[in-house]
Amino acid sequence: MIFLLISSLGFSQHIEKKQLNVSYFEEINLVFYQVFEVEIESVKNQQLTIELISEGEYQNQFQINFIEKGKTLTIESVYPEIYQSGYDKLSAHKVFSVKVKLRIPENKSVFLVSDIANVNSLGKLKYLSVNTFSGNCNLKNFTGKAAINTLRGNINIQTTEEKIWAETTNGNIYSDEPLLQGDQIKLKTIDGNIYINNTE
Repeated sequence: MIFLLISSLGFSQHIEKKQLNVSYFEEINLVFYQVFEVEIESVKNQQLTIELISEGEYQNQFQINFIEKGKTLTIESVYPEIYQSGYDKLSAHKVFSVKVKLRIPENKSVFLVSDIANVNSLGKLKYLSVNTFSGNCNLKNFTGKAAINTLRGNINIQTTEEKIWAETTNGNIYSDEPLLQGDQIKLKTIDGNIYINNTE
């Protein structure tokens, strides 16, 4: 499945929304490259809502692919060929940015891969996996299992879960409570800091 963002006049902000029933799926894969921010909020129903906010000279060509395979639904960003190839010598001077907001049923396992996105997640999920290169990851009021990996970004989590494993190579770990080692939540970063806040 593909839906195309319809172009608007000029290069003003453009918003597109789509909703679909995902009761059949157990896993949601999100592959968002060159998306600067991803917001995830969990919901109790089985409706997945995706809202894209884009602006810039390529906004009318930005696409989202929906790929169904078994019990897994993959949602991925697709950019104009000219933007990917680098053939446009002026592309470096053109503004193009995308923000993605999602409402996802809380009983789903979510796997997110991104290069630059700052990830903000609110609420409960069955399982959340995040892999980012330079973006930060913020989890608020999180319950469930999680594995968060960043290269340069910080990790900030507010959770009631107690069994947390955290590791940073070049950063620092800050926690308001002693960590009870376990595999409920795994946090790892190379150059970022990790902030853990227990929200009983």
